[in-house]
Amino acid sequence: MSTLLDAEIMIVGAGPAGVTAARTLAPSHQVAIIDPVFAGAKTKPCGGLLSEAAQASLASFGLTLPLDLLVTPQCFAVRVVDLETRRSALYPRTYTNLDRRRFDDWLRATLPDGVEKISARLSDIVEEDDHYVLTLREQDEERLVRCRYIVGADGGGSLTRRRLFPERRPHLLTAVQAHYDLDGAKPEYACYYDRRVTPAFGWSLAKDDALIIGGAFSREHSGEAFSRFEANVFRHFGYRIGERRFTEACPVVWGRNGPDVFLGVGRAFFIGEAAGLISPSSFEGISFALESGYLLGRSFTELPDLPDRRYQRAVAPLLRKLFVRRAKTSVLASRLMREFVIRSGLDQVNPKDL
Repeated sequence: MSTLLDAEIMIVGAGPAGVTAARTLAPSHQVAIIDPVFAGAKTKPCGGLLSEAAQASLASFGLTLPLDLLVTPQCFAVRVVDLETRRSALYPRTYTNLDRRRFDDWLRATLPDGVEKISARLSDIVEEDDHYVLTLREQDEERLVRCRYIVGADGGGSLTRRRLFPERRPHLLTAVQAHYDLDGAKPEYACYYDRRVTPAFGWSLAKDDALIIGGAFSREHSGEAFSRFEANVFRHFGYRIGERRFTEACPVVWGRNGPDVFLGVGRAFFIGEAAGLISPSSFEGISFALESGYLLGRSFTELPDLPDRRYQRAVAPLLRKLFVRRAKTSVLASRLMREFVIRSGLDQVNPKDL
């Protein structure tokens, strides 16, 4: 085992948050980014719907999506379904349906040449005096790297956060989703509430010739809960679902409370979902990832001696957005409130007979 690299700032995770932070920091700082995806490892599962907020963030960076990232269908509404009462309503939404893995690859391709890319998994972190020593594993080999600042951009199950601040673990659920042959199923975005199996919600969407059904479940017995949820969704569809292709799962932060958000202390920072910055009402995290990564990078530029204080202040607008999303989550968690909202007809799409 040997120390192969020293860096001023080490970013763990090369998703939208980590890449955006690296792009923002690179012109004036020595930056390295760690992720096994650089050697072809799979990225985490995701619905791959780009919200209006995420679209606005990309536009503000001067980025436009290549056509080959898009998949069909591009829908303009989301159906909200209460599986307990069998009530539903259609709401207008302008998501962009894309291939999440290709999107992440495209975003990583925008990293400047000066950013050191390390294909490895983080296995441990030790703080020593004025720097951190990271143990990385690549295949069967281990190596050490050192840095002055560390940025956790490694998602909801952030090992960086668990190792450095074990007392600040967020509330995690397990997101499980399965891919099926579309097989004639109606390509509709849908959000499902069923408190019998999930404390949060589930979803379905189509991507080219595949139907995806997923949900967020309590971590204990998540597989069993998903099977029950899957059966309830099948009954709701009322017709045959195609063959299942594969199933994927990952931890996801369900940030319904303030303590789930942790931006870091001193020389350790957290961005994106690793910081708990993800909408609890939709699990939309790309916009929070892009914005928090950018705000962290700017904090080093605007207040280089105290970037942690600048970052805490800069993220305030994102925290206000989260507060609104938490309020929405509390409303939708109530069966009576869901029924009231659906019955009200407010802001709904009314289907027309042709």
